[in-house]
Amino acid sequence: MGDKMKHCLHICISCREKTHDDADIRPGRLLYDRLVADYQDKQNFIKAVKCLVQCDNPCAVSLNHADKFSYLLSGLTLDDDMQDLLTFFEQYQQTDDGIVPFSIRPKNLRAKIKGRMPPLDYHETLD
Repeated sequence: MGDKMKHCLHICISCREKTHDDADIRPGRLLYDRLVADYQDKQNFIKAVKCLVQCDNPCAVSLNHADKFSYLLSGLTLDDDMQDLLTFFEQYQQTDDGIVPFSIRPKNLRAKIKGRMPPLDYHETLD
């Protein structure tokens, strides 16, 4: 199931709505701060990152492991998606390859998954 210490939940701390006042704390930073505060047991898995190029659909996160497929999610909301994000991250950690079956993904996040990228050394078997 992969070493849990190699898993990472990157949270974009720079994304914002186009109408966002730069004097206000950005939504991704609020999500990052809340997750780190509320889930201190997961702090070593949660990391800030600047810009996941989801500017038209903030708030963005990625789920990563060097040997697994990675996910990119965006359009998350602080109050509605935080628990589902943690559930999805736990499901991701329990996989061998990073692929979380669609049928068990939190329903609220399904449309917010914007991409799944293969690990660097992945090679598809061609017929």
